[in-house]
Amino acid sequence: MRPFEQIPLEEWDQVLRVNVTGPFLCARAVLPAMRKAKWGRIINIASGAVSLGRPGYLHYIASKSALIGMSRSMARANSGRTTLLSIPYCRGATFTEIERKTVTPAQKERIIAMQCIPRAETPEDLVGSALFWRRRPRPSSPGRSSMPTAARDASVT
Repeated sequence: MRPFEQIPLEEWDQVLRVNVTGPFLCARAVLPAMRKAKWGRIINIASGAVSLGRPGYLHYIASKSALIGMSRSMARANSGRTTLLSIPYCRGATFTEIERKTVTPAQKERIIAMQCIPRAETPEDLVGSALFWRRRPRPSSPGRSSMPTAARDASVT
């Protein structure tokens, strides 16, 4: 976490390679098989932080915003020809075993307290929603962002 003018170009590039270029390459690799099957789902994990525009995270916010736009564009490019969906899945703060040096224990508690279900979200919490989005028949919202976590506040910094 740092002011955007202090983000080294190498770090900026790395975050965009992981969060935008990686999903792009994966989608491009599976698209021929999905088109042949006339069915498929691409579920990109974006972030609810995009709507907050949280300071100090410009490269992360920019990359997740790009992922949302990319997902929507892919959905529209394939609509009508197949039942292929591309869904930008926007979750809230998901806590893992990896230490987050940019979130203090007090901030973590405030984030958790703002949620409708006040407990730390874990990677396992993503599974049910991802399974819902990959189901048949086709949901009626290709390319729409799914933001299933509730009640976030931009004041959590």
